[in-house]
Amino acid sequence: MTIKEVCEKYGISADTLRYYEKVGVVPPVTRTNGGFRFYTEKDIEWVENAICMRNAGLSVEMLSEYVRLFQEGDSTIPARLSLLIEANETNDMIAYAWGLGINFIDTANFYGGGTSEEYTGRALKNIGIPRDKVILASKVYFNEGKLSRNAILREIDGTLSRLGTDYLDLYLIHRFDYDTPIEETMEALDSLVKSGKVCALGVSAMYGYQFHNMQVCAEQNGWTKFSTMQNHYNILHREDERELIPICKQYNVFLNSI
Repeated sequence: MTIKEVCEKYGISADTLRYYEKVGVVPPVTRTNGGFRFYTEKDIEWVENAICMRNAGLSVEMLSEYVRLFQEGDSTIPARLSLLIEANETNDMIAYAWGLGINFIDTANFYGGGTSEEYTGRALKNIGIPRDKVILASKVYFNEGKLSRNAILREIDGTLSRLGTDYLDLYLIHRFDYDTPIEETMEALDSLVKSGKVCALGVSAMYGYQFHNMQVCAEQNGWTKFSTMQNHYNILHREDERELIPICKQYNVFLNSI
């Protein structure tokens, strides 16, 4: 994708993208022979990660340091975790949210190297919030094997263990997997619903045609379809009004936009 296409898709300015690359929030982007930026699938993942982390409140400085440590490998995991929220802060945050009547918690297997799920599960237990009074959601994709059957079956067990529960209310795929057949992914997800490990399935961030193809695949095979879409949609970024949102309406899919 060109820088213009990335800007249009994610509702971000070209100056911001260049700035993110300059300060290290996004690693150096692939260049064409003519020296123009060309965003590969991997580059796009870094951009999506930056947008997600910034929306979550991470400062540019903190995010830049996190990316630098991430690129140095697994030996920097302890240093990376020290940049993120600690267990006692999670306790206070969830207790405060619970007091305000908030009972939906959305996390992912790779947030904080898994500590997001771990701290959340621990906080729910410490505060004494009944499991049936809270809605727990998590995601899979940014892991070894992405959305292959083996990866999905492995990652759900890790997620449940870290959260300290035997089921998830909602399990989302974080991105579209270009490397795994749709049938393999949908059948694996369906098996989680049938086994009772997951109550409902959701999607995050993909093109309309990709979402439609996955829904059709589930429909044709009698598998569980997605019931929620967590897309990037706001007053500035309205690209999804063209295709994705109409498809969601067609399938009665709930929008949980960020």
